[in-house]
Amino acid sequence: MTETTPLPPRPGNPDEIRVGIFGPPDGSPVPPNPLTEAVARVSGASAVVQLRLRLVTIRSNRFCDICPEAIDLDTRRFTHDPEKIPAWFLSVALLATGRPEDIPDLVLFDDLTALRYAAAHHLVIPIQRLLDTTAGPVADAWPGAMDVTQALGQTWAIPLAVRPLILTYRPAAFEAQAFGAYRHSAVALPTNDWTWDDMLKAARTLTPPSPPPANPLLASGPTPHPGEYGYFATAPDSLPVFVWQAGGDVIEGSGRQARCALERPAALEAQRFIFDLVHRDQVSPRQASNGAWTGSAAMQLGPATGSDYVLPPRGKEAATGYSLTSATCLAVTARARDPERAVRAALGMAAAVQGQYDWPVSRSAAERRAAGGGPAATALAALRMARPPGLVADVRDAVESAALAIANEITTPEAATLNDRHLVAEEAKSACTAIDKALRALL
Repeated sequence: MTETTPLPPRPGNPDEIRVGIFGPPDGSPVPPNPLTEAVARVSGASAVVQLRLRLVTIRSNRFCDICPEAIDLDTRRFTHDPEKIPAWFLSVALLATGRPEDIPDLVLFDDLTALRYAAAHHLVIPIQRLLDTTAGPVADAWPGAMDVTQALGQTWAIPLAVRPLILTYRPAAFEAQAFGAYRHSAVALPTNDWTWDDMLKAARTLTPPSPPPANPLLASGPTPHPGEYGYFATAPDSLPVFVWQAGGDVIEGSGRQARCALERPAALEAQRFIFDLVHRDQVSPRQASNGAWTGSAAMQLGPATGSDYVLPPRGKEAATGYSLTSATCLAVTARARDPERAVRAALGMAAAVQGQYDWPVSRSAAERRAAGGGPAATALAALRMARPPGLVADVRDAVESAALAIANEITTPEAATLNDRHLVAEEAKSACTAIDKALRALL
């Protein structure tokens, strides 16, 4: 963790709770959304005693890809053009470089990577102690919903909406296609009843075969792979889902007894399945040596971005997990004048918006939305089967490295056939060493 000088409270009206939200870069008013409505509702709610909420609009004119090192945390100044900070980093940019009087008490995060970065650099404060002295998290929250905002052994934000991992797909990819000499007829769209075998069968059909290896006697190489794949096997946070579905765990035990469990038989079964998707069946993209991903996939486990999704394909057990990169949450900034009142305001807003999110933290809100069936009913089923991430959230980087190592260790299907069990077991052993080290540092 980077050490920085603690931030003093911001100047201004001590009776006002300021809530930071992003607005259009052209200066136009913020369109109505769940958070703006929550600010209005909570400000007038008698149940939230003496809370005056003011909306603070954060704007930027253009975005581009730029790393978090765009801010020097020692001097709290930009090292690049501040208008080129990407959208996901705006919250951190405001907290690290804004004038004290401009920094709100609460700030909205949609990207948990940005939240973890802000936590590691003391730009937001841990809130578990404050939650223990207030009404607690959102009433009837899903088990593990608060875990998604964990990092460094602390809880850093109050989630407004969570996103369990479901099977997202591109309908156009399932239509009849032609890739050179390879053609396939229309493939049936995924359903909520799919198993691992159903997904694998469809992925094989949707993936054109790899070209033959280059002939050293010819001047030209093989025809390039068209770059279309049936499934993306190493999507973020998907390894724990496969392990849970196989009946295993990523981490077993609790507290100082917590240990990596990826070398257990059930966990190895899940890792071999991922390994085979990439190497034996070659239905998934691989990461190139420069870190780039090649090709696109028809399906993957991930947070919903539209209405084209179903429940994750089922293994031995029906299970999924929460995305640890994508959630909507409110964090208390390090400059908050009264952190306890800020937490109470965040809880009030979280309760006020539950009926307006597709993936609410509140169980009862999700059940009401699902009454009409359709995607909302699938969302409810996914929320019901979502496993709490627990310590996986705290050691996420080590777990993600384990998933990538499984998928990118070798490059030929022949090697996968011959060395499958040996390679997977060796990678699982290395992963456990890294995860156990991360657990020791945390606990």
